[in-house]
Amino acid sequence: MTASLPERPSLEYLRKRAKELLKAHEAGDASSCRILRRLHRFVDAADQEILAAKFTLKDVQFALAMEYGFKSWANMKAHVELLPGRDSGRRDYSEVSLRGNGHSDDAFSLTFAAVADLLGRDAPYEEVFPLSVNPFAPAFYLPELCPSFWHQRGRSHGLDILCGRFGLRSERIDLPETDIHPISEAERFRTEHLTKVADILRDALQSGWVVLTESGWAAADGGGFVSWLWPGIVEEARSDGLILGATLNGRHDNYVVDPGPCWALSASSADLSDAEAQRTALELAVHRIRGDCPPFEAGDGMTFGLAAMEAWVGKMDHVPFCEACVESAPDSDRARGWSCARDCATSVCAGAATASAFLRTCSASPEANVRTRLQEATGRYEKIERLLRPFTTWEEGKGYHAMMGNLQEQKQHARAVLQPISEELTEAASAMEGALTAMP
Repeated sequence: MTASLPERPSLEYLRKRAKELLKAHEAGDASSCRILRRLHRFVDAADQEILAAKFTLKDVQFALAMEYGFKSWANMKAHVELLPGRDSGRRDYSEVSLRGNGHSDDAFSLTFAAVADLLGRDAPYEEVFPLSVNPFAPAFYLPELCPSFWHQRGRSHGLDILCGRFGLRSERIDLPETDIHPISEAERFRTEHLTKVADILRDALQSGWVVLTESGWAAADGGGFVSWLWPGIVEEARSDGLILGATLNGRHDNYVVDPGPCWALSASSADLSDAEAQRTALELAVHRIRGDCPPFEAGDGMTFGLAAMEAWVGKMDHVPFCEACVESAPDSDRARGWSCARDCATSVCAGAATASAFLRTCSASPEANVRTRLQEATGRYEKIERLLRPFTTWEEGKGYHAMMGNLQEQKQHARAVLQPISEELTEAASAMEGALTAMP
């Protein structure tokens, strides 16, 4: 007896199903044997024989196709591609308005809000940003050469909360890996890798999903220097590997040069109440500050919370602050790295302002102990904002513009401002943890 395909099946779903089946077999899971027994050579084999055998992904895809009543994977793929309504997922992206600078606003939250709007969900940025958990502590990607953009990665860890609260469903898209370098081997990267990626993303689009990618864009006109760090919305994926879409520069003709993590999103029901979403965000916020468990443990160059602040303090021991700016503009004022330090401060300061406003809302709890601890955490973030606000200015001769390049002043700033911020974050985490413990 064969199984029925899911309603409105996508090739991405079927590819993912085959990979999961292969992993289950490799892990010795006997539940994989029933479908693998569809292969002629194993039709009468015992589970032990099947589990001891070697399978390729093509073998598993073939078995899965037979499970659904097809002669081969190619037959099933052709059937799915011709199903009525496959193109009904094509959307009008012309009204997508995605614009921001990624410093004073949170790029991932802006992009999620735009995706939600496309899917008919009301998710205002002001509500999305705090539930993303990003405001509560910095996340720095230290291998990034310019500190201006340290904070652009590690922004997607609150996606499950956002989807649960605003009524969306998300699935991580499993993209192929490659050792081809996207810059030094650009043409080969496009023809051998991006064509495969585009095929997967095109299938998701045709199945009605909205595709959000965490990074990897370039601006068509060569502008938007940091667009490759920004998240965006895939609008078109062509068979030649050209993947087009919207990102924070407000344009729709940006193209993917090296795709970051991608998710397929669709409308669903909201399964988290306001209170549940707030509580989950507070729990993650504590871990983000402390960096004490996945996904906030340091690794692959990413640091979170207190570890990120320690890295920022350490960077203030360096003159010049930003080697990348010295190389690109050695004779300009920018070479002192003052604008790079300012961008770090702007991001953390904007986060602190949002965190304190969010905590003020949460502190309306009828439980006195919960209210007291959340009010304490609110005060900690208000102090962080006060400490950093003077250093978010562009005004010449003030803030970072006045000090960067002077090692002694940089070190003094680390002692007087940055280290106290770490102390405030530590106390904020303890206060939020106390509030969570006191919640009924």
